[in-house]
Amino acid sequence: MVEIKNLKGISTSQILEIFNESFSDYLVPMNLNLDQLESKLYTENINWDFSIGVFLDQNLVGFILHFDDFENGKKVLYNGGTGVIPSQRGNRWTQKMYDQFLPILHENGIEEIVLEVLAENEKAVKAYQKTGFETERIVKCFKGPIPKDLQENKEIEIQEISTPKWDTFQSFWDVLPTWQNTPSVLDRTSTKKILGAYLEGKLVGYLAFNPTTKRLNQLAVDPHHRRKYIAETLLGHAGKDETADFVVLNVDEDAVGLISLLNKMNWTNTVDQLEMRLKTK
Repeated sequence: MVEIKNLKGISTSQILEIFNESFSDYLVPMNLNLDQLESKLYTENINWDFSIGVFLDQNLVGFILHFDDFENGKKVLYNGGTGVIPSQRGNRWTQKMYDQFLPILHENGIEEIVLEVLAENEKAVKAYQKTGFETERIVKCFKGPIPKDLQENKEIEIQEISTPKWDTFQSFWDVLPTWQNTPSVLDRTSTKKILGAYLEGKLVGYLAFNPTTKRLNQLAVDPHHRRKYIAETLLGHAGKDETADFVVLNVDEDAVGLISLLNKMNWTNTVDQLEMRLKTK
């Protein structure tokens, strides 16, 4: 017997088992431990009522994890993980889950759903397109070490910022961050660190990153103070005692300044993803 229902009441350990099985043969294999999954569920703001599972004879064989937030006043869901165990592929479970739940989401005020999918995963892209998702932008993932010989601006003072100054930070942005790098997610991340770059006492740039996972989340410089090696100074400070590689996920391809800097540091563009969006109405 097949049943499609929400994941409310399903244990995190059960979801972890199916999550890891589903992604074991993925184009970019993933294997999380329980702490990593629980951190993801909390920081990205899981909504159990709107997260969906396929149950075959009461056994979970597929899932969609939905996280929620508001975006410009709209109630939006983020598909932060869709998986089907290998033995159940080919049954169109992703489309069937959405077919059943889209009317429910619409009735509950959800206006849009957003996700990222590997650009080279043609089967998944086509499945999402058939459901109604459309590509909004291409985002790029990078990995590499922070060089020890980055150009430094000696006039810049680096200070750690304990309380994010989001209004000021956003005035530095050229592009919007993807879901996992948004202010609301970072506010729920206990291991984040934010460095501010100050020139004559004025904040002119910042870097938000996770020193535990070695992940860069946001890097931006005041448009009036660019080409002064402020980004390089921030990165150099973050990486001064580090030898491990850092990663940055889902950089908008239009963020040409940041991408140019990552290329200058010889970071590897590991994968490209499509950010796709579906309007529930």
